[in-house]
Amino acid sequence: GVVLLVDNRAENPLADLDYFLNTFTEHLRNRSVVIGITHMEIAQNPGIDVYRTHIENLDQKIPIFTLDVHDPEMVRILVKTLMYRKDIWLN
Repeated sequence: GVVLLVDNRAENPLADLDYFLNTFTEHLRNRSVVIGITHMEIAQNPGIDVYRTHIENLDQKIPIFTLDVHDPEMVRILVKTLMYRKDIWLN
């Protein structure tokens, strides 16, 4: 599976997300993917709902989480989600 991390402090984090998704389209095609948005405690915009709407508008079904990479529980949830999605892909 693949974890995409997007830094919300970036000038245009949605464009960064699009870049990752477009650049790695073939690599992501048959893999489970989750997206973690980092640094939302510093830069609240765009908000998580904007990301979710953006992904839906791309006809993607990718889970999106806010993520503090220094918080082991948040990282654990992200990885568990990835593993669960991978199980779904395999079955």
